[in-house]
Amino acid sequence: MTTNNMYASSFSIAQKIGMALGYAAARIEALKGKPVVYEGFPKFDLTGKSMEELAAINIDCALAMANLLNQVLPHLNDYEATQVLSLLGEDAQHFLA
Repeated sequence: MTTNNMYASSFSIAQKIGMALGYAAARIEALKGKPVVYEGFPKFDLTGKSMEELAAINIDCALAMANLLNQVLPHLNDYEATQVLSLLGEDAQHFLA
């Protein structure tokens, strides 16, 4: 896999997990009437980073969001959890353990 492909793939996976996490949080808020509060991932200075370093940051973010998503999924009903998993796609589902 080329460096550009590695970056694009890691970005795509992080983006899918982020969208699924956002959807899951919104559904929990709607179903339970309570806001979901979680700490954001620390900001990085991306200036001058190589594609390999950017891909590594994407993967770190994806893993952190997948960990949080694993904690959130049990609070959803089966239908909503299925909807969340369908947002991930096959490649991003591998990040959930």
